[in-house]
Amino acid sequence: MKKLLVLSVMMTMVVWTMGAAFVPGASAATLTAGDLIKASGPAVYYYAADGQRYTFPTESTYMSWYSDFSSVKTVTDDELAAISLAGNVVVRAGTSLVKIDTVSKVFAVEPNGQLVWVKTEAVAKALYGDNWADMIVVIPDGFWTNYTDSGVELDGTTYPEGSLVKYATGSDTYYVNADGTWSKVATEAAFSGNMFDWDFVVTAPAAITMTAGADVTAAVAANVDVSQGGGGGSTVLPTGSGTLTIALAGDTPAASPVALSSTANFTKISLTATGSAVEVSKLTVTKGGYSSTADVENIKVTDLSGVALTNSASLNSSGTAGLSFNPALDLSAGETRYLYIRSGITSGSAAGRTVSYAINASSDVTSTAASVAGNYPVQGNAMNVVNVTIGTANVYTDGTVTDTTPDAGDENVVVNRFRVEAGTTEAITIESLSLLEAGSAGLADVKNIELWSVTEGKTLGTVEAYGATGKANFTGLNLVVGKGDIYRFEVRIDIVSGASLTVNTDLVDGTDVLMSVKGNSYGFYITASDAASWGGQGASNQTINAGALAISKSATTPATGNITEAADQELAVFDFEAKGEDVRVSALSFSVATGSNAAGNELLSCKLYDEAMTLVAGPVDG
Repeated sequence: MKKLLVLSVMMTMVVWTMGAAFVPGASAATLTAGDLIKASGPAVYYYAADGQRYTFPTESTYMSWYSDFSSVKTVTDDELAAISLAGNVVVRAGTSLVKIDTVSKVFAVEPNGQLVWVKTEAVAKALYGDNWADMIVVIPDGFWTNYTDSGVELDGTTYPEGSLVKYATGSDTYYVNADGTWSKVATEAAFSGNMFDWDFVVTAPAAITMTAGADVTAAVAANVDVSQGGGGGSTVLPTGSGTLTIALAGDTPAASPVALSSTANFTKISLTATGSAVEVSKLTVTKGGYSSTADVENIKVTDLSGVALTNSASLNSSGTAGLSFNPALDLSAGETRYLYIRSGITSGSAAGRTVSYAINASSDVTSTAASVAGNYPVQGNAMNVVNVTIGTANVYTDGTVTDTTPDAGDENVVVNRFRVEAGTTEAITIESLSLLEAGSAGLADVKNIELWSVTEGKTLGTVEAYGATGKANFTGLNLVVGKGDIYRFEVRIDIVSGASLTVNTDLVDGTDVLMSVKGNSYGFYITASDAASWGGQGASNQTINAGALAISKSATTPATGNITEAADQELAVFDFEAKGEDVRVSALSFSVATGSNAAGNELLSCKLYDEAMTLVAGPVDG
């Protein structure tokens, strides 16, 4: 029944609008990107640069882009069938307000079908005037999934991206950019070249001030791409070598409740490199759902064990967060990597709000790939916020760590002590944690970072060296801490080098405690808290002692006794040990104690050899 209803809506629209129109013929071989096409049926399609066709699902959608059907070309049914159907065109940004019959909310449309909520009638009047209701277009339920709720609310002081705006007192028309600036459309040629329509220009009240952006002087590709970079639900085909493909994992987390003050994996994605190796340096994620930017925190990308691979970020005013890999995420040719988009829910959120995360377009991915393919938006399921009192995991420093001024070569140097306290609501499980390198020493100056359980008196694992991110990750811990109980840790390291430099470790990255904790009763991930603003580092840096040279008589030196008069007699062997840093020896003086029947000038051609019996100094006479 739903399929029949959708088809009848499309046919009603097309027959009414095109009944008597003359439609010129065309061959599929002559089509170019941007053409409008149809076959023997009534439906009209947009032929995009990716070689696919996109359907105009309603008359109002078509009219947000074009004023008539005079440019539609006809192809044969076979030619049309040979062109892949990729998705639906969405209402053009800035042209209409949209809603569905089953939901009372009204939204403005931004590029790529992003929706921003017009929260109140007062906001609508402030932005669009008393006749704002005339701008509303009702989208059939079956096509609502082509749009994405950004979670952003308009407050009546700014216009959404894609709007065409002017002031009553001036003649200039402006295009509203993603960053909120207004770009003047410099000429009529620029206006028509971008397919703008005077009917969609709104008059802004004088109370709304604007920040000027760069003038629009010519056609902008993104403005005239009716498929909006691929269209809702469309697939961008990979081309050539060095392609990065972003996809939603089949086992992405299902829609489920998330508690206040909890953390959850919202979206599971796969990244696949084909043709050549690829480096990914940044992902921009967009929040969806009926929630505000203040409802979420600590957004990041993690691996499947919960280890953070990016910075921890908050949403900007546009509802997006830039998550940077430092260093870049390396994918070899043919490799697929699965990742989570993880986020916390703030304690100030409220039950009933929903949150989802998506990568909306290939432009949201920064990489070395020649092209980025994907089925956009790559969006996870919406999670529903619930008001449940869950457990807590608070971290504190645990005892004094003093500067022991270790030497290079020292082992098991204690650099940090901390404890995790579980609240009284439920027991918790510490699944993993990460330690950041801190101090002025380099990553290579330290090795064998060991996490020691003071509580159990045993090692929890040793990481041979810090990774390129400066982290030592301890996964698969699964340490259970009972209600109201405490678990104590100690961090030990081996010093390799770094004379006069300092070493330490850090459990807190900014405000994000680098620990994955789950509640045992309710099953929610818990946002670990630096409750006393400890900061995450050991109480004192360990200052590595300056370099020194230790000289001692070797065990292989000749025994004391008489020697005969001869050439190249071995007199002594000494061990030289450099500590803390490399040492360069430029000169050596030896004192020779002689008996009553010998004199120093009787020692001739004295030479110094290294352990390989290579001459390094001499000969000199005594």
